[in-house]
Amino acid sequence: TDTDTDTDTDTDTDTDTDADTDTDTDTDTDADADADGTPDPSSVDNDGDGYSEDEGDCDDSDESIYPEADEICDGIDNDCDTVADDGLVFMNYYVDGDGDGVGTGGPLGSSCDDSHVTDHPGTSWYSTDCDDSDPWTYPGISTDTMSRPAADETCDGDDNDCDGEIDEGLEYRDWYNDSDGDGYGSGAVVSSTCDLTLDMSGLGRAHLDGDCDESDSDINPGATEVCNEIDDDCDSEIDEGVSWVYFTDIDGDGYGVDDLDYTSCVEDPAMRATVGGDCLDSNADVNPGVPSDDPDDWISYFDAEYCYGLGGHSGGPGGGGPGSGGIEICSWDYDCSGEVEEIALSTEDDGSPADATTDWASASWTDEAELPHVACEDFKDDEYDHPVGDGDTMPVERWFGSVPSCGETGTFLVSCVLDGTDWEPIVETVFMACL
Repeated sequence: TDTDTDTDTDTDTDTDTDADTDTDTDTDTDADADADGTPDPSSVDNDGDGYSEDEGDCDDSDESIYPEADEICDGIDNDCDTVADDGLVFMNYYVDGDGDGVGTGGPLGSSCDDSHVTDHPGTSWYSTDCDDSDPWTYPGISTDTMSRPAADETCDGDDNDCDGEIDEGLEYRDWYNDSDGDGYGSGAVVSSTCDLTLDMSGLGRAHLDGDCDESDSDINPGATEVCNEIDDDCDSEIDEGVSWVYFTDIDGDGYGVDDLDYTSCVEDPAMRATVGGDCLDSNADVNPGVPSDDPDDWISYFDAEYCYGLGGHSGGPGGGGPGSGGIEICSWDYDCSGEVEEIALSTEDDGSPADATTDWASASWTDEAELPHVACEDFKDDEYDHPVGDGDTMPVERWFGSVPSCGETGTFLVSCVLDGTDWEPIVETVFMACL
């Protein structure tokens, strides 16, 4: 019985039954199975990578090659699994004939080496070049590892950026027919080019349009307007800035008659106005420039020709004049606004004008069904505060019913006479004149 701790019966510490300390069963001191005392080469780890040939090292002269080593892109079986470069990413590469970084055609081969294209000029990882003979024609590249814009599009009739369009996105110049050779054409575009240096003016073309008369070289958008009743500069206006539009102004108030206008190349002829709109050119007080909306200022614009009296006044449309203490009703489009201004002028007992008033309109009755004698009674109760006896006359001077518009007639309640206990209305049918 031995005294060591292993399970065999010899006195050494290995587990075999021979007297040496190696693990084989022969009696020599090497670790191989023969008894010659010399270790076999395949059992030795020559490169110090932890694996001998017997243990699966497929290249015991290279410490980077052994079972379970990391595979790298070098064409060698680094992990001794009989396959070189297995498990790595391979990419195709292509012919790049013009050296612009983008190739074409089918793949020349594939490589796991990122520097393969760099190390092999005339190749590219990309194959979308639409013209591999022109280094200025190539598409844009956008991948996880590469981003490069396409070639700039130039005016050369080629698809420089390989997007299927030719000369797109460039500035173009349109050319038009220019029959009179004044540098301005007209009509539809005859041709269009991105070559901005191209001059087609000698071919009867112009790149500016808008000519309104291709038979006269003096007429075009660049011409100077002259007073000749022609649109020289083709802006749809005739003689603008070099002529004046005048209106006949008989009354000399600075406003002429619209229908009597004409254009003159002479400035400021006599009896002419530069502003139209006068609706009564025989009266200088009537024109669009009458300034005031205050009835008190209107008095000077009215005379007996446009007024007729009621309640003691004589006359009617077109005649008569102020009487003694009554209402003078006048109707006149005095400011030529197209709307008739109607006003009632009261007069003093001596016939002179008093202040203008429009109260008569606001006090008019609008219920045409109301009888005149009822209107007399209402007026006495509401507005007349003097005592009235039998036979007395109460001046009312109010419209009965609706106030007539310009050119219409209406009923005017002149006064009311008390006949016993009944009122006798005195009414007139009045025509409201206007101009």
